Amino acid sequence: MLGLPISELFGGPVREGVPIYCHPQNGSSIENTVQHVRAIVDTGHEALKLDPWQPKHEEESNGYLSGKLSAEAERLGTERVAAIREAVGPDIEVLIDCHGRFDVPTAIRLGKALEPYDIYWFEEPAPVESIHALRQVRDRDGLPRASSRFARIGSVVMLAHKQRLKVYCASPLNYRPRGRVHTCDMALDTS
Repeated sequence: MLGLPISELFGGPVREGVPIYCHPQNGSSIENTVQHVRAIVDTGHEALKLDPWQPKHEEESNGYLSGKLSAEAERLGTERVAAIREAVGPDIEVLIDCHGRFDVPTAIRLGKALEPYDIYWFEEPAPVESIHALRQVRDRDGLPRASSRFARIGSVVMLAHKQRLKVYCASPLNYRPRGRVHTCDMALDTS
């Protein structure tokens, strides 16, 4: 409309770039995941995000989630994160996305298992609709949180105030002609 970059409307740019993260391929072996993350780091990325428990959510195929994982899946996910941390070293940010799939006891176990690996954020360890569940998980592990891009803004404000919400992930909608909707994911660091 005005022909200006949006940063100019807010007084000018405040940084030269925006940090981004990349996803390694889901569902591969630990060895293949390590190859993927090394390739990501070799391209200059300084952060990666993954669900280390995929594809171990077999129950998703029938549309019902119990909130639990098998002991084997929990172990495999932790081993995957340990191998990633060892491969990329301490200077690469590792972001974990749980997709709101876990019940409180499972989320707590997973969070505690990942504490030694210097996780940058532990996104949606429990359903985002349950502030109570998220608070219970927060009170029992030491990992920083990221909100869901699907969380309502009121929930995000409460999480930021009451919890250790490190990053708010947003998907602002961009409406296009003929009813098409596009989203653009972005993360706002609240720390």
